[in-house]
Amino acid sequence: MLNAGVLQGLIDANLAADGARGPRRTRFSGCVARGVVNHFVGKPFNTDDSGNGKGGTGIGIGIKALSHGNMADIAYGCMDSHGPKARSFLSAIMRAIEQHLREATMLTTTNPQVGKGIGNVIVSSIGCVQGELQALIEAELIGDGARGPKRNNIAKAISTGVVVDVKATGTGIVTISGNVIPPGTSGVGIGTIS
Repeated sequence: MLNAGVLQGLIDANLAADGARGPRRTRFSGCVARGVVNHFVGKPFNTDDSGNGKGGTGIGIGIKALSHGNMADIAYGCMDSHGPKARSFLSAIMRAIEQHLREATMLTTTNPQVGKGIGNVIVSSIGCVQGELQALIEAELIGDGARGPKRNNIAKAISTGVVVDVKATGTGIVTISGNVIPPGTSGVGIGTIS
């Protein structure tokens, strides 16, 4: 399951390894992590199902096929100005987010037309929304006392990088279990992220 504390640790460690030394680094990492996790938990997605039977349920782990490099490039392009470490810091943040989404996202589905088989998460079906994620990250930063003039811009950059890549490439697999009679069915599953 997605966990803001785990993601905060990943972001903070990556930023530290990349040379970030500011006194608010860990708190910033927590704001981004809480924004990302709170946004993705409960988001819907759909699967392309195949197998046998009807009325199954599916479970899987991980949003796959994401690219932290692509996320970082998109985020960098959204920023209205760039410090000397902007690209490497964005890359550090996105490596952590991509890793956590890939390793910890719990995918659960109901699969009315398949009872036993496989469901592939349909690319572009994950219900993440850039503006919502931006608002959550910015609200976390404001709640933590961030007052800088670039607060909105960094929230926009991170949220755009994550959402554009997830919508363009994000997939995954669920294993469907349940009834196996009658055979040879296919259909669309309905899922939720946790």
